Amino acid sequence: MVIAYIWLTGGLHLDGFADTTDALFSARDREKMMEIMKDSRLGAFGAIGLILIILTNWMSYTIILPEHSTAILIIPVFGRVAAIMSTCFSTYAPGGGGLGKRFVEMTRLHHFIIYLVLLLGYTTLILGLPGLLTAVICLLPAWLLMKNLQHKIGGMTGDTIGMTIELNQTFFMVVYSVILINFPIYFRLFQ
Repeated sequence: MVIAYIWLTGGLHLDGFADTTDALFSARDREKMMEIMKDSRLGAFGAIGLILIILTNWMSYTIILPEHSTAILIIPVFGRVAAIMSTCFSTYAPGGGGLGKRFVEMTRLHHFIIYLVLLLGYTTLILGLPGLLTAVICLLPAWLLMKNLQHKIGGMTGDTIGMTIELNQTFFMVVYSVILINFPIYFRLFQ
């Protein structure tokens, strides 16, 4: 599943995740962080971040897939809705340049509301109340990530949108795995 996901996305969002991780952990000012994100080379923090997120995804898959493989239909959707939320409630970071600018400029509140309602309905349909609970819980970290990126670099870029997608998908899987492991009776009752 990890390899298939990377192949399907071309690693685009993981690249943004790695670039943003390098920048955020560089302890530099905004301008230098923007330069780091534009640099095509992979730094130590980006490499460590990639290893950690891929291992976390793999572990989550080993917990979720055996009994709840339909979660695969929700995980990427949640990551993209979190990205829509981030682009809707943020601005484009000064000094950024690239793929994300148009997304940030085009996204409006009604886009987020439509996608959020569809996500919550779709999640409930596919995963039941435990999935809905996971989605609702995971919206807070998605919001906090967006606010942190806004504070640190002044808004969103294509790389930070990629980070948003990857981190929120992973967080969704981790929370769903925790609920699955700790509340198995709850799953049987509400599915």
